[in-house]
Amino acid sequence: MTVVPVAALLCVYYDWWPLSGNIEYLQKLLITAPALLVLAGAALEWIFGTYFYVKRARRWSWWIAAAPGVVIAAALIGFVFPRPSFDDARPQFEQIAQNIIDHPGSTRSNFDIDGIDIASVARRSDGGVYFVDADNSVASKTGWIYSPETKPDDNGRVFIYLTDIGGGWYEFEYGT
Repeated sequence: MTVVPVAALLCVYYDWWPLSGNIEYLQKLLITAPALLVLAGAALEWIFGTYFYVKRARRWSWWIAAAPGVVIAAALIGFVFPRPSFDDARPQFEQIAQNIIDHPGSTRSNFDIDGIDIASVARRSDGGVYFVDADNSVASKTGWIYSPETKPDDNGRVFIYLTDIGGGWYEFEYGT
């Protein structure tokens, strides 16, 4: 009861097979919530089972540490090997942005850049190249904008935030 939900959570976190691809926020939530509930149930069962075993047998067994060991190992994996970030993939982002700029009207959709799922890339009317992240919620879109000449304007979009991250790049979230 511990290994399966931990494995599902790691698959969602790292975008590993069989839960890989452009899984949206709601789909991730529908996988993560039951996995966390099963893990919480396993934790309660482990606490009570350990208490009654130690009380009855009056001794400790290393098998008792197996379930928490799996959870601790998964947490350590998450801390030691963080998910890919924009900064790690920035050179590939810049190459794709330049390609979109060099070929007016071109777009790309549903692809991966060093572990970051991208739903779409297109140049918008404000001149910025918008990379829309595939991992979005129902009510908002997040991603990055390459606009070295000017700051992107909302142009009909309501930015929840628009942060300059340097080098002509902006991180954004806007409501849909």
